[in-house]
Amino acid sequence: MSHFIDLDGILEKLVLLQHFSYGSERYCSDRLIGSIEDQGGYEEDNYWGWTKSLVSNYILECSIKLRVIQDTFNVNYSIIQDSNTGKDINLNLFDQKACNKLIIGEIIKGNFKLNLRESCNKIIHAVNVKPLWAKSSNNGIEYQYWNGKIQLTGAHGKSKWLMILDVAQWARAYENFIELLEGTDHYLGQDFTGLEKNS
Repeated sequence: MSHFIDLDGILEKLVLLQHFSYGSERYCSDRLIGSIEDQGGYEEDNYWGWTKSLVSNYILECSIKLRVIQDTFNVNYSIIQDSNTGKDINLNLFDQKACNKLIIGEIIKGNFKLNLRESCNKIIHAVNVKPLWAKSSNNGIEYQYWNGKIQLTGAHGKSKWLMILDVAQWARAYENFIELLEGTDHYLGQDFTGLEKNS
């Protein structure tokens, strides 16, 4: 049996990542983060720390679990069938369908295809992770906010790569992937055969 993967726990983090991405501008506007009003108040430093910590940890945890899910299915199930149609499904098609009409990121440097699996690889192997910021104004006072994107850099062998991850779009694609996965008759990690005693 594989690890037990708590899909509901993953979905919770994906929803929170989307809310955090979409709500950052409003939150920072209300608090005038990074503005002249914020000087000496540490709001910007605190918010930067929360953003990097929360987003980094959630995307890393979710990425590791997606890789486990995909590897488990690839090893244990040579054929995956859709429980509604009975048709055979290639797990790579799930990845394509999950990202359909979504732009989960942008490759700035490197030669790789940006899909859900590869984005998880990049998240896991990134050696530099940087939240990206934008500026706006509230009643004429300029403030800064996290724009919902993360810059990831690393290397594969001697080849350096750099990508920008759109966290909300990535989280939405991941949600789509789980929904597609739940449309199969397979499950992860549950062993209903009862407790086995070691002799």
